[in-house]
Amino acid sequence: MFIFFKILSKLSLKKLYLLSDLINNFFLLKLLYRKKITYNNLNKVFNRKTKKEIELIYKRYYNHLSDLILETIKLLDVNEITIKKRIKLLNPEIINSLDKNKPTIILSAHYGNWEWLFASLCVNFKENIYAVYKPLSNKFFNNLILKIRKNFGGKLISKNKTGNFILKKFKKKDILFVLADQVPENLNNTISIKFLNRNTTFSKGLEKLCINSNAIVLYAKMKKKERGYYTVEFTKIKKNIIREYSKKTEEIIFEKPEYWLWSHNRWKR
Repeated sequence: MFIFFKILSKLSLKKLYLLSDLINNFFLLKLLYRKKITYNNLNKVFNRKTKKEIELIYKRYYNHLSDLILETIKLLDVNEITIKKRIKLLNPEIINSLDKNKPTIILSAHYGNWEWLFASLCVNFKENIYAVYKPLSNKFFNNLILKIRKNFGGKLISKNKTGNFILKKFKKKDILFVLADQVPENLNNTISIKFLNRNTTFSKGLEKLCINSNAIVLYAKMKKKERGYYTVEFTKIKKNIIREYSKKTEEIIFEKPEYWLWSHNRWKR
């Protein structure tokens, strides 16, 4: 099965986008993939929008999702030049000028194309780049995603081993990439914040992780400029890390909601 994805990745992005259009023309993702969860999330977050407005976001979301899946597969066969061309870092100097005696934690969200964002960090910076990930239940797809994420030298830390990694291996100059917008696993260690018009739990462990590691904390704001082209802008977060993170993430979602992962069951607990 891996051979199929490898062959698929050999196609140009132009051809992959034609395939994405074909998928959307037959409504495959819209009909088959977490339709109920997506509608439920959109209706509760945008409870003042009309049905027509919700339908438009829904349609645009699945159009983006099919692009996202194929863009991620393309990472199996893409070079650094293409990564730099497709993902433009607006202010990379903010990372290059950081205190090299401290590690750095870069926070972002499941917005735009986070797989390309991680690849871009690995391509553009010489430091050790780590990413926290949650293992998938399907062994094949878990191994496929791990292979994709390691393609440009990235190092992966299982979510349940993050604390041990911070204590023993996270050193000065290292960069840790964290997507912090998913459902926290430990409900006994959470904080409730108004996020996207809903009371939403976030892990307190994120702030503890940042403080205990004495790390510099950055937020990576990703924007989709056009099909296959993104920008990333870094800003520092100095205090109230979880609240600032949720605020910054909320802002980009409200600006262009179709690029967030609405099919994730964020409010299941």
